[in-house]
Amino acid sequence: GQLQGYPGVPIPAIVSEIAGGMSVRLTVPVLVSALLVALCAADVLEVFIVPHSHCDVGWLQTVDSYYNNSVHAILDTVVAVLRQDPAARFIWSEIKWLQMWWPNQTADTQNVVQQLVQRGQLEFVGAGWSQSDEVTTTWRDVVDQVTTGHEWLRRTFGAACGRCVRYGWQIDMFAGYSGVTPSLWALMGYDGMVIRWEGPDSLRSQYIAEKAFEFIWEGSDNLPANRTAILTHMIYSYAAYTLQGFDWSPTVHGIPMGPDTVADAAAKVAAIARNRTQIFQGPVMLPWGGDFRFVEAAWMFGNMTYLFDYINAHPDTYQLHIRYATLAEYFDYLAAQNLTFPAKSFVDFEYGWPHVIAQSMTGNVTIQYQTGAPTSRSAHKMHIRDVSQRHRAAEAAHALALASGALNASMDALLMTAWDALGVTQHHDSVPGTMSAAGSFTKWGGADLSPGPPCNDPSCMVLEDYGRMLDDGGDASDRVLLASLRALARAPAPLALHQPGNMSVVLVYNSLAHARIAVVEVALPANTPRPSVLDYTGQPQRAQMAVDGKSVFVEVNLPALGHTTLTIVADGPAPAAVPTVVPGPRDLQNDVITLAVDAAGQPQSITNRRDGSSARAALRLYEYFNSTGGAYCLIETNYARPVPGPDSVHTVIGPVLQELVQIFAGDHSVTVRIRLARTADTLDVGACVRGSRQVVHDIEHIPLGTELVARWETDLDTNGTLHTDDSGLEMHERVLDPTLPVSGNYHAMVQSAYIRDRGNFEPRQLSLLTSHTMGVASLGPGQLEYMMLRFLNSTDDQGPWPLNDQGPIRIVTAVLFGLADTTAAARMPRALQLENPPSVAYTTRLPSRPMLQGCTPLAPEIYLMSWFVRTGSSPPEYILRLQNVVEHSAVRIVDLTTLLPGVAFSSWSETTLALDAPAPRRRWGGMPTLAPPPGPAGSTVALSPLDMRTFVLMANPAYPQL
Repeated sequence: GQLQGYPGVPIPAIVSEIAGGMSVRLTVPVLVSALLVALCAADVLEVFIVPHSHCDVGWLQTVDSYYNNSVHAILDTVVAVLRQDPAARFIWSEIKWLQMWWPNQTADTQNVVQQLVQRGQLEFVGAGWSQSDEVTTTWRDVVDQVTTGHEWLRRTFGAACGRCVRYGWQIDMFAGYSGVTPSLWALMGYDGMVIRWEGPDSLRSQYIAEKAFEFIWEGSDNLPANRTAILTHMIYSYAAYTLQGFDWSPTVHGIPMGPDTVADAAAKVAAIARNRTQIFQGPVMLPWGGDFRFVEAAWMFGNMTYLFDYINAHPDTYQLHIRYATLAEYFDYLAAQNLTFPAKSFVDFEYGWPHVIAQSMTGNVTIQYQTGAPTSRSAHKMHIRDVSQRHRAAEAAHALALASGALNASMDALLMTAWDALGVTQHHDSVPGTMSAAGSFTKWGGADLSPGPPCNDPSCMVLEDYGRMLDDGGDASDRVLLASLRALARAPAPLALHQPGNMSVVLVYNSLAHARIAVVEVALPANTPRPSVLDYTGQPQRAQMAVDGKSVFVEVNLPALGHTTLTIVADGPAPAAVPTVVPGPRDLQNDVITLAVDAAGQPQSITNRRDGSSARAALRLYEYFNSTGGAYCLIETNYARPVPGPDSVHTVIGPVLQELVQIFAGDHSVTVRIRLARTADTLDVGACVRGSRQVVHDIEHIPLGTELVARWETDLDTNGTLHTDDSGLEMHERVLDPTLPVSGNYHAMVQSAYIRDRGNFEPRQLSLLTSHTMGVASLGPGQLEYMMLRFLNSTDDQGPWPLNDQGPIRIVTAVLFGLADTTAAARMPRALQLENPPSVAYTTRLPSRPMLQGCTPLAPEIYLMSWFVRTGSSPPEYILRLQNVVEHSAVRIVDLTTLLPGVAFSSWSETTLALDAPAPRRRWGGMPTLAPPPGPAGSTVALSPLDMRTFVLMANPAYPQL
């Protein structure tokens, strides 16, 4: 007969659940293990069922479509069930959906929800605007989107939500988890976090042996564990977060509970729960839900409650006590067990892990590496980061203008348009580029991989919908920026971000809290022969005409968090130089960098003239031919081959910029520009337009079925190592595994990556900087390659396809080279300069305040991470975040009383990273003694490496205004 497991459950059912719902071969050892799990029932086991619904903020459908088709019904019916059944519980993560649902509710329903939150039946977990991605997003944007969610809860629920978010919840990071996340959530004041397992089977076995599926995660190698360690619960698998087999959704048609079915279901739940005791030390928490579940919550809860009652009525049979719970209730019970958890230091779970994709999902069984996502939809990634940068620039100018009295009314409501757009697009199917788009096939799998009709309806044009949101957010930010700059500069005429043809006065704004020398491109007004560029005192500035004669490159000194003004005059003194265009290649050189170029126009060596270091360094284009990859996965069958060319080379030489230009024609239409500016910046590293040495890739098109990469080939002795940044912040060493395919050695570069000599007395380092996320790898000695564009007409069987990502697109990178110590210190400050270029605005009349230094210049390591007006606050509250962005650097001190000389603050206090009410965090067994929570602050702030500190400030309105 059929082998039976824990009372009445067939062994294959247990094995399937143990394997995470995937098909496995039933070997004797597997059967024996399953039998032991099923039979080893001990004392009564406490089982906590946590109902949830994972509601993607866009994926196969747009935000509005998902809301109309599913989300509003989920919230409607869940609230009705919770209202009727005091024992029912629910957790909710994505606050964007609540923001859409809440205004449509009656006062009675809103009051009911308030009571459910206060009673603990409804708990907010994570509570960002979306469940953001972790490996392709920047830490700043993650903090901002979580803050957006928490601030909406604060404004909506008031004192009832003073600390209503205690636990993180990130359960669908299909491509991995950043080691920065535990630090961020600890600094937000969370007591714990829940993630889904993402790692290879070998590592999973290690965690099982250690019972480390609940562990103390000390994610940072820089931040102290007493502030950033956090208890982390890992859900065993995707199948485990859905509790497969207990889904009574309308589309699933689960077997209803009744006298004839409940015993089998109870036995299966018991087997699953007992299985979990093999990986957890204490009680068992089983998430119950899945994607867009609980559309008919009464039917779901009705069946599950029937099952609960049956199990709890038969304690001798099942030896379980089962209940609904929130995360807070589960973790509170866990804390009472006084367990000690293993600690894991400086680990992450990132893109390089293999994913075994089940046949039931794709029609085949494959092992794939989800390393395509760091590059997929490059233009969308750039769009997000561009709007994020413009939004931060607008926020900082707006806060300074309002706090100083230059602006008499807050525009924070307009900025909410950008907060909304950026919060949505941090979602884990947005930044990775795995969403549906016009023309996408959104059905896959099955033996014939029949795709069905392509997307031709607005409801599935998610990429385009995200783009519209970002456009609206960017436009709103620009309006706030222009109004704020006009107020700060006392400009008599309106400002514009684009040259309409008649504006000869230019205001250049620096949103960073450091003085900087930059080269900005200024569009010329019509009919300006022999233009000269004058500063606000009338002195000529060093300037160089663009080759096309339509703009001018100007070298400008910018004050910290301030602006300066330029005037363009025709036939004035010291007109802008006309550059020399030389056919063929020439070496590029300034005071810091020499780039030697060979006769074919390819770079061949780089020298740092300050420290004397040099290296062989060539930059070449390559392409992968790929017929089976998709937005999620790289599936490379061969190594990349060189792109032929360049077809022509010329060099532009001028007093401000030098530029080596390579043109690739034929099947590829790509122009590569390597730019070098005349001056060194304040960090004594080579400067150019927005980076030390800037490489601009103008891509018109590439052949179908290819992926375009650029590769630096050097003589650095890297010994198979590459360093990439977790969430753009902290570097991790990645070691080449020659047993893996190309895709298994690719990683995400969010803001920077580097290679360096290993073991040399004075190691050299080459750092690559980017203003948007790209895939990066080091596949050979001294190599550093980055993937720029993927144009595929295939599927990886995991999501919408094809990936028809095409140009035109401009991809900008910058390179730092020199001895490792000095280059490492400059990497993050230079990356921030690349990502935050000066804003250039045009007007017709000289402002009465043509120059303003908005803040006391900070040390190069210190980043003014946030400076904005708290949305909806009256009188205005100001949020200030400061961070030391340089790893393993010295502690730096900032004096709040002198930071903003045009503003006086009547009070300030420190708060959590997400602006929640500070409270002591729970100390779990295995944790160090925790630092006290933030509170009233003195006037000086100490910032250790990578530390982030957040303050709420009130301005003194009686202070003399700017």
